[in-house]
Amino acid sequence: MEYKYYADFTPGIRALFKRGGPYQRAARTAEAVVGRITNGEPDPFKGIAFTKHGEKRIPKCRKYDLSGRCRLITVVDNGVCVLCFVGTHDASDA
Repeated sequence: MEYKYYADFTPGIRALFKRGGPYQRAARTAEAVVGRITNGEPDPFKGIAFTKHGEKRIPKCRKYDLSGRCRLITVVDNGVCVLCFVGTHDASDA
């Protein structure tokens, strides 16, 4: 799998980290995913649950549930995983 990052992904991690508490835990989880990708681990999302209702509006979207009602959203197609968004649930619907 090849991994790419949307321009807002890394700033999203920083924004969550600054909020502290459960948002900071969500940021650390996203950082861990990036670290696993960097280390070449076969399943960098291991242990992170999908949201209960998924995402029907965006084809090939995978939506992960992080602490503090935060989300990590990816799109996977043709062997490429794009990390599109990490942030609060409300911001993910905007």
